[in-house]
Amino acid sequence: MDERKQKALAQLIYQRVIDGKLPRYLYKYRVINKFFDDIVMNNRLWFSNPLDFNDPFDCNITFQSNNSFEEIRKYISQHSPYQIEDKILDRISRMLFENPEAL
Repeated sequence: MDERKQKALAQLIYQRVIDGKLPRYLYKYRVINKFFDDIVMNNRLWFSNPLDFNDPFDCNITFQSNNSFEEIRKYISQHSPYQIEDKILDRISRMLFENPEAL
């Protein structure tokens, strides 16, 4: 992930913590080894690929695909931590309305 995306993701996570939508603390119990050092020294966590999980229903996200264009647009507008330009908001909403599997 490039640095710009990392900063945007960090800002998004920070805002969700401030808004109370994410917990303030995340506990990760580890043995002390080279991976633990990576967590402490580089402020970084590693997560398994969902395709490698032993439960096929983990990360199996379902969503409604019968929302109107306006419902999708309103949802994105209300839940985005960023101010999205109307033209871009319309383009994203149109894409998700016409192709809900893209989500």
